[in-house]
Amino acid sequence: LAVIYNDSSVLENMHASRASYLLKLGEGKPDEWADGIRGIFGSMNDNDRKLVRTRIIRAILYTDMSRHFSEVAKMNRHVDAVEDDIQDELLELEERAIDEDRYDIPPVPEPSFLSRIGRDKHLKAREKLLPFILHLADISNATKTHKVSLEWAHAVYDEFFLQGDKEMEEDMPVSPLCDRSTTNRVESQIGFINFVIKPAFLLLARCIPSVEKVIVCQMEKNLKYWEGEKAKAKAEKERRETLLLQVKEE
Repeated sequence: LAVIYNDSSVLENMHASRASYLLKLGEGKPDEWADGIRGIFGSMNDNDRKLVRTRIIRAILYTDMSRHFSEVAKMNRHVDAVEDDIQDELLELEERAIDEDRYDIPPVPEPSFLSRIGRDKHLKAREKLLPFILHLADISNATKTHKVSLEWAHAVYDEFFLQGDKEMEEDMPVSPLCDRSTTNRVESQIGFINFVIKPAFLLLARCIPSVEKVIVCQMEKNLKYWEGEKAKAKAEKERRETLLLQVKEE
């Protein structure tokens, strides 16, 4: 696969290629089309079908973790631009009310991010939003209910360690977090939530406010669990060191 896709977003490119193949396969043959309906694309014309396929490919490639921080930074700039636009709009309304001596006008609710990205000036924000959401869904195990999140966390590290074992067998450099002898699950999960998950989902909450109450709230609970596990491990280490010291003194 690495050779086929030139070492560039290998799995993501493979997934995008397979998705395109399945979409094409799902169309069936022309003599099977009924009333112009062609698979999942329905009766879309060729231009719309091409646009949708392009968006699907971009969304899949967006899930490449090597692009995470750069793409979050870009999305942050888009969100800043929309929020600035909203503030400018509110300020203009306030100034107009003052100029017209209209102090009886009730405050205008602040427009939402989603209500403004339909404007042409925010085309890039609109194009980036769905791939951004898909990417966050792809790495969202730390935001699930505790039981589900815990199961996924351990499953992910088990997969990482199997990959690391295989890399060692092949005399390849071991990928980050894949060395079972050096990777601490608890510390890694705390770092993953604090530096990868939390900033990204707080950014999403600026676009969709309900994310903060539902998803970010659960993420914070999961973070507290891992911090608790870290404290337990530290206490246990200190207990063992104390016992060892006592044995040596005896």
